[in-house]
Amino acid sequence: MVETDFDLDGFDKFGIHRDTKSNYDVQGYDKDGFNEMGNHKLTGTKFDSRGFMKNGFNQDGIHKDSGTKYDLNGFDIDKNHEVTGSKYSPDGFDIKGFSISGLHKNNTNFDNHGYDCHGFNRYGFNQHGIHKETGTNFNLNGFDKFGYDLNGFDELGYSKNGFNQDGVHKDTGTEYDLDGFDFDGWNIDKKNKETGTKYNFLGYDKTGFDIRGFNKDGLNQITNTRFDSDGYDKTGFDIRGFDIEGYNKLTNSDFDINGFSKSGIHNETGIEFDKDGFNFRGFNSWGIHKITGKKFDENGNDEYGTNSKTVQS
Repeated sequence: MVETDFDLDGFDKFGIHRDTKSNYDVQGYDKDGFNEMGNHKLTGTKFDSRGFMKNGFNQDGIHKDSGTKYDLNGFDIDKNHEVTGSKYSPDGFDIKGFSISGLHKNNTNFDNHGYDCHGFNRYGFNQHGIHKETGTNFNLNGFDKFGYDLNGFDELGYSKNGFNQDGVHKDTGTEYDLDGFDFDGWNIDKKNKETGTKYNFLGYDKTGFDIRGFNKDGLNQITNTRFDSDGYDKTGFDIRGFDIEGYNKLTNSDFDINGFSKSGIHNETGIEFDKDGFNFRGFNSWGIHKITGKKFDENGNDEYGTNSKTVQS
């Protein structure tokens, strides 16, 4: 099937989407913009902008294509045929095109989308990927609608990108595919397949660190702490809550919770000491800490921020 067989939204003439191979696109909406719950993506209701529901009828039971109470195949909103008054047309097929025996009008047991009268394909999955025997996204052998197990490997042990669990590609026999990318999408130059840069869409490099050297858990690659060499964390704030411009996120002002600016000036006294005579680190002018009563605070740091254990070593 060539690309021109799909409309601008990626659906073919049968309503099957190019990427998902189902009646729904990657966002979960069908050719007419409805999700599986029957809500339209533009209105957020059971009706589209013209007032029609997923089944093509409006609230008055008028069908959008025929302008009558019957669709183009003669069925009404309750799925009864206008001629027979039953669920089956004169030629013996229901609204989905199946006979009472389950034979479709195309002379197979499956409709043009590949599903039987109960809504399951030949492999036992419905359009939502649920298997008829297990009631889950996996069949009795542990594979999903697309043939992959819980870990993303097919029955031969390969992922959809052709790699096995050891990261070896089935076509090259190496850790790289034919395009030169490994299991995680990185090439030998450590560039990402999707972005073409040294960082993926989440902003992390091959080793898992962002451009500032932080991983997803907020640990810095160089310091192995939550702060980089300049004293700022992953979000750009120091241990006192200041960013590089002097804004404090804890107080939403230019001062910390104790009234000190980033540079250490108190907002009430205008100097480096508060009204009790202590600076932002908690030391007075003699270098005595207000809590410990010694020249070191609770963490062993002196008035200059030097740790006593470091000095001793």
